[in-house]
Amino acid sequence: MGLLGAGVSAASRTLGHWISLGTTGLMMALVLLFIYSKVKLRKQLPGSTWVHHYGPFLTVLAASMFIMAEPLRHVLQDIDAWPECGNNDVFPRVNETWNDGCTWSSSQYKCDKLCYVQNGDSEFCASNPTNVGCGGDLTGKLSEFYDTQEDIDELLCINGVDPDTCVKPDDMCHCTDDETFSNLSTIGWIFTFTFTYLGFVILTMGVMWNAEIVKKFAKIKSQYRALRDPEYRRKLKDEAKGEVVYVRGEIAKHKVLMFSKTTCPFCFKAKEALNKELGGDGAYEVVELDLVDNGPAIQDALAIVTGGRTVPRVFINGEFIGGGDDTVAKQASGELRELLATAGAV
Repeated sequence: MGLLGAGVSAASRTLGHWISLGTTGLMMALVLLFIYSKVKLRKQLPGSTWVHHYGPFLTVLAASMFIMAEPLRHVLQDIDAWPECGNNDVFPRVNETWNDGCTWSSSQYKCDKLCYVQNGDSEFCASNPTNVGCGGDLTGKLSEFYDTQEDIDELLCINGVDPDTCVKPDDMCHCTDDETFSNLSTIGWIFTFTFTYLGFVILTMGVMWNAEIVKKFAKIKSQYRALRDPEYRRKLKDEAKGEVVYVRGEIAKHKVLMFSKTTCPFCFKAKEALNKELGGDGAYEVVELDLVDNGPAIQDALAIVTGGRTVPRVFINGEFIGGGDDTVAKQASGELRELLATAGAV
C-alpha cells in the first residue's frame, strides 16, 4: 500500500488493496502463460511423461494461489465478505481489544486498541445485550486503554475539543499500531507469512524446473572447468575434432537432417516448417543434442563444419541451409519445397 500512502483513508486503503490484487494477478497470469507456452517443446522430448509436460505449469499455478491469498484476504476484508474482528455480528470485539472469537477473523494482527462503540451504536449489541462489551458506561474505564485525558476527550469529542480533531467513527475501532511479525494473528501467520513465502519458494522451483536449470548448471560447470583447466580444454577440442567425422557422416547419410535440442523454441519452428512440407514427424532425421552425452562436442564439431554451434542446424541434400528463422523464411517463400524436391525428399 506504499503506492498510495499508509493509512490516509479507508477509501485509499481499499483502492490500494484492489490495485495490489490486480497487479499481482496480472503478473502471475503472465508467468503462467509463459510457462504454458513451453508445454509443446517438452512434449517433443522422447520418453517424457504427463508430469514432465505439465509439471512446471501446475507447480507455478499452485504457487500463484499461495501468492494471491494475502492480497485476496485484504479485498475480502474490505468488502466484508470475510470481516475483521471489530464492530460486527460475525467477529465482534465491541468495547474489547481482542478475544478468542477473533482467531478466525480476517484481522492480520492481534488488536491491542479498544474497539470503542458508543451505547446504541452497535447492531451486535442490539441482539446481544448481555455481551461483555455491551451495556454500561465505559467513560470511567477508558483510562485503561488511552494514555492521556486529551486522547479520551478526542475520542468522546468532549471538553471543548475541536470537532475537526475528534476521532472519526471509522477510527474508533482501530486494531493496532504494532504491525510487526511478533504481533501477527493466527490468520496473519497463515496468510501474510506462510502462504506468501511458501508461494515464492514454490514459484522458484517451478521456474527452475521449466528452465531445465540442472542441465544448464552442468553445462556452466563444464565451461568453467574449460576456462580454468588447459588439459580439460584440450580434451574438449580433441573430442570436437573427433565428432567432425560423425557430423559429416550424418550429413552425407540423410537427405534432410536437423541438429536440434528438445527445449529450443527456434528448433520447434524449424520442425513445424519441415513437417508442413514433409507431412509430419519421422520424415527427416533429427539429432537432439541435449539427449546425447556428447552433445557439447557435437556442437563444437558443428562450429568447425558450419561456422556456428547454435541450434537448429538444418541440412538438405548435404548442404547447410541455416537455422530456425532461415528455415521458416524459406518455407514461406517456397524455396524450402524446391530444396526438398531437388533432394528427392518429397
